Amino acid sequence: MNACHVIFVVAISAIMILGANAYRKYCYCDLRWSTRELRAGQSANGLSVLEDLPNPSYHHWLIPSCRRVNQNCPDDCLDEAHDWMGGARFTNTAGQLACESVRRNAPPGSPIYVYATYDSVCGDRTWQYVAPLCCWELSFPQYDISGIFRYNHRCEEPCPPNRPGC
Repeated sequence: MNACHVIFVVAISAIMILGANAYRKYCYCDLRWSTRELRAGQSANGLSVLEDLPNPSYHHWLIPSCRRVNQNCPDDCLDEAHDWMGGARFTNTAGQLACESVRRNAPPGSPIYVYATYDSVCGDRTWQYVAPLCCWELSFPQYDISGIFRYNHRCEEPCPPNRPGC
């Protein structure tokens, strides 16, 4: 192979690499939370972010279509949310992290509503309900300790762990 061929191969490779990166569209995903349940048509824009999730990207050698991005983005973001949560519902570890982030008392009957939200260069932010999150705020006044938050797995425990039987 002579020098011209090498230069040609390097140039074509560079164009292909740059082209693959240039023709990408992204879907921006996160988990957001609210103390009120959203209804169809309501916006999730003002909700607090619980976790910024990895952002799926879509590429094509020409230009990825908005149809493809809008079609795949909701499920891809929901998959990212489930990966972070450890499944379709919070695991003990993810639930504890979420409770420490939210820092709110949310007993069964008054859960925190968690939503997977997503937007792309092709459209507005939309959302899907993911799961309830129940947290206990624990305090121990005799020791001057407060502001400890503990995950209530699947919102099943009716009483906080420091007050058995309520």
